[in-house]
Amino acid sequence: MLPLDTSIFVTNCKTMKKGLFVIALIIAAQTMFAQYSLTFCKEVSTEGKAQDASNTITASDKAGNPVKILVNCDEKLNAMQVEYRIFFVDENGKETEVSKLPQYVEPNWDFAWKKVTFYDPGTYRVKVYNENGVYLTSANLNVKQP
Repeated sequence: MLPLDTSIFVTNCKTMKKGLFVIALIIAAQTMFAQYSLTFCKEVSTEGKAQDASNTITASDKAGNPVKILVNCDEKLNAMQVEYRIFFVDENGKETEVSKLPQYVEPNWDFAWKKVTFYDPGTYRVKVYNENGVYLTSANLNVKQP
């Protein structure tokens, strides 16, 4: 029998683990250091630019008031899904979650948007997360009475 040299196998496993660790760090760094922004607007251009942006809208009595929630990234989203979590913020600043809206996206996209209708006046905070639950950005929307 030939002697078996297990040191090559152990060395290759260690090198492979280091390589996977480095790749995981790069992906995490892209998510952590990319700059995200959240904008409320009436329309979104095909280039991801907000049109008629405002953090204040007026609620409609019956039909509600639709607004587009636009999340932009200075790099790429690097995600398969984003989730918009909408919270009502009371006068004491306490947040109560009222909705979770998932959206499938492509990792190479640099923006995504979701159309949402608000019926009740008040302050809302929208927080955006990726599919791993990593926080990306947030902004407040004030919905005023007509």
